[in-house]
Amino acid sequence: MDKMERNAWIEEIVRLYENDIMQLCTMLLRNASLAEDATQETFLKAWRGADQFRSDASVKTWLIRIAVNVCRDLRKSAWTRHTVLMNALPEGKPDTYSEQDETLTLAVMMLPDKLRQVVLLHYWQRLTVEETAEALSVSRSTVLRRLEKAKKQLKKEMEG
Repeated sequence: MDKMERNAWIEEIVRLYENDIMQLCTMLLRNASLAEDATQETFLKAWRGADQFRSDASVKTWLIRIAVNVCRDLRKSAWTRHTVLMNALPEGKPDTYSEQDETLTLAVMMLPDKLRQVVLLHYWQRLTVEETAEALSVSRSTVLRRLEKAKKQLKKEMEG
């Protein structure tokens, strides 16, 4: 892929997936500023790695995998470890967003990272179990176990 093709390709995927990646990064990092940085870094890495993209995966799954890894790296950085991270709801809540929806979103945000990641990818990003496993570099059975554990914790939180 030459530079012009790569630029046109990245412009198209940014147009299609920027909001999804930004929302995912916001929920993974719980900080809007860090999420903006992670979103930009995700698309920069996608641009650099365009030749490595395997067409056997969907572009969205590939981008999500990059975003999850970028967010992991940011969380591990010294700056992030010493920054107070806020719980952040995604911007642009629909008009039909109820108090119960907000309670559930906050409960999801409080889940441990591994559980929160599978819930966000599977339910918020609407990835299949297989796509979620691929994005997180884990097995299908690991995704299913984490989803089950997350459901139990969320049910307990919502009932309590």
